[in-house]
Amino acid sequence: MPDLHKFHEQLVLQDDSERMLRHSLKWQNSVKDLLVCDARRMPFGDKTIQGTFSFLADPYNDEQLWNEVARITAPGGFWLTTLPSHTWAKKFRSKMSLKKSRFVTRTGDQVDLPSHTYPPSRVIGALERKGFTLVRFASMALEDLSGPISIKLEGRGGDTSVIDCYLFKKQIP
Repeated sequence: MPDLHKFHEQLVLQDDSERMLRHSLKWQNSVKDLLVCDARRMPFGDKTIQGTFSFLADPYNDEQLWNEVARITAPGGFWLTTLPSHTWAKKFRSKMSLKKSRFVTRTGDQVDLPSHTYPPSRVIGALERKGFTLVRFASMALEDLSGPISIKLEGRGGDTSVIDCYLFKKQIP
């Protein structure tokens, strides 16, 4: 993986929500741009991006995203993504749809958002068919995490994976 410190002036922070992107304003003088757009339709040319990071990408983790990441990633470039573990999602969401996740805001409002989780074999296979090679995969259990833990995870982690982390590299033809 490249040394990310030398790329900070080329980094673009993207989110579909202007409100969410405001949380990144403190970095606006350290990155190239803050961009509001859908991750499945990014305004970049084909094969122009050296690295893409998608953290907790489950709201848009679908075939359209995988196609877009494949389109914009240059040969030799990489995609690092984290997703809620499909194993955890099946366990936690047994009474809810596997395709959505409920969040409670500071004001107590409940918001349902899309959440697309798949077994790692499906994610890896889909990206391999799009020209990526899996460099590294790691599943993290609750005890592997530090810092404040969401109430959703409390009492539901144990030795079960809660986060899946993937590092893919775009093959060079």
